[in-house]
Amino acid sequence: MGKYVVAIGPNAIDEYYRCDNWPKIGDKCFMEYIKAVPGGMIQNAASIMAGYGMTVYSLDILGKDEYTSVILDDLKSHGVQTDYMDICDDIKNTKTYIILSEDERTIFIVSNKKPKISIDDRKKDLLFGSSYVYTTIKDMKNVEDDINLIKQLKSQGVKIFFDVENESFDDPEKDSFYFENANVLVFNESGFEKYRGEKAPEEIYKDLFAKGVEIIVTTLGSKGCVVRTPNWAGEFSGIKVDVKDTTGAGDTFNATFLYGLLEGWSIEKAAKYANFAAARSIMYFGPKGGIAPIKAIEEFIKKYE
Repeated sequence: MGKYVVAIGPNAIDEYYRCDNWPKIGDKCFMEYIKAVPGGMIQNAASIMAGYGMTVYSLDILGKDEYTSVILDDLKSHGVQTDYMDICDDIKNTKTYIILSEDERTIFIVSNKKPKISIDDRKKDLLFGSSYVYTTIKDMKNVEDDINLIKQLKSQGVKIFFDVENESFDDPEKDSFYFENANVLVFNESGFEKYRGEKAPEEIYKDLFAKGVEIIVTTLGSKGCVVRTPNWAGEFSGIKVDVKDTTGAGDTFNATFLYGLLEGWSIEKAAKYANFAAARSIMYFGPKGGIAPIKAIEEFIKKYE
C-alpha cells in the first residue's frame, strides 16, 4: 500500500466579494468584487496536503469552459496529481460566491449536476493502493457503485476520512452506512448537531466507536476543537489571531490532521498542529491560505503557543 491520499470531490471557482453591511431579507446592499480563485473544499485540502510534501491524487469531473485549464494548472502548481481526473464537455465548472462581511463569510454554491465519477480498473488500482480516501459523504455518493467501492476499500485496508458539514450528508439514518464505515470523522459544529439530533453526544460517540470508527473530531471554529478516540479525548482551545478570511480553515485543519496521521504522529500532536494550522490560515486571503511547509506551522506554534 502506498503512502498517499486520494481526494474525491469537486473543484470550483470561488468568486470573492466584500459586503460591509450584511442586508436583511428584502434589502439591498453594495458589494465590492475582489477576485476569482480556484477552490472547492476537498481540493483545497488536497492542495494543502501537497504543500506538506504529501502525495495526493485528485478524483473529479471537470466541466469544459474557460476555467478548466485554470483549475488544472492551479492543482498542478500546488503539487496535486491530476492524471486521474476526467473532463466532461457537456457541463460547466462549479462556481461559488463567497461574501466577506466583518470577520465572517457567507458562501453561495451554484448547484451544478455532474455525472457520477466512473471507476475503471486504473482508478481502482489507484484507490486500493492508497492509505486514505479523503472526501465527504455527498461526494462519495457521486462515485459509481459507491457502497460496493467502500466495502472493497475497507477489505483492502484503505482508510476513509469523511469531512462532515451540515450540507455534506442527507440524514443520519439514511447515511448510516457511510458514517459507520469511516475511520476518521471530522464534524464541524453544525454537522455534528445535525447528526446527533436529539441524542446525547456520548451516545453518538459510543455508537460510532462500536461500529469501528477510530477517530471523531468536532471543530468549533474560533473555539478550537475536541478530538476523541475510543480510549482518549482531548480539547484544544482556539488561537486568537487577526482574521483576514476564514475560508478554508476547516480544510486546513483536516489536511494537517491527516498529514499527522500519515506521519505516524500521536492523535494529540496531529490535533494540536491541525488546530494551529487552521488558525494560521485565516490570517491569509483565499481558500488555500493554509498552504505552507510544516516548518511554517511549527514556527507559528512557537510564536502563539
